[in-house]
Amino acid sequence: MNEVDIRLVKKLLMLIESDLDDIDLKKFSQELMQLFREIGSETPDNLNCCAYIDYGIVSGRQFGLGSIIGLKIKDKNVLLSDVLNAVEDLELPSEVREYFPTLNLDEWRAVARMVTMILIFLEKVIDSH
Repeated sequence: MNEVDIRLVKKLLMLIESDLDDIDLKKFSQELMQLFREIGSETPDNLNCCAYIDYGIVSGRQFGLGSIIGLKIKDKNVLLSDVLNAVEDLELPSEVREYFPTLNLDEWRAVARMVTMILIFLEKVIDSH
């Protein structure tokens, strides 16, 4: 993974720009996870990620309105962006502080916010009601 490989990002952007009527979401998600493993390797943490994450439609969200298509917890109506949005309010975990002793709370929250926003930018609203 030394060379920049943007195939996964291109695939996500392609879906956002596409007419969803032309996309088989289950197949798309399988291809996305296969590409994830291909680019990131089949380490235990990557395989765990592929077992629990997919790309699909989330309706009836606890936070926000409408139906969104994006990265989500497999078999649940939970977007990764919603989970990371909740992480933004957490205090700096001691485990993270051990890895990065100079990291402060504001920086921690800035990291969480940036990741939340990147995930939101990779989502598509399909019903705003």
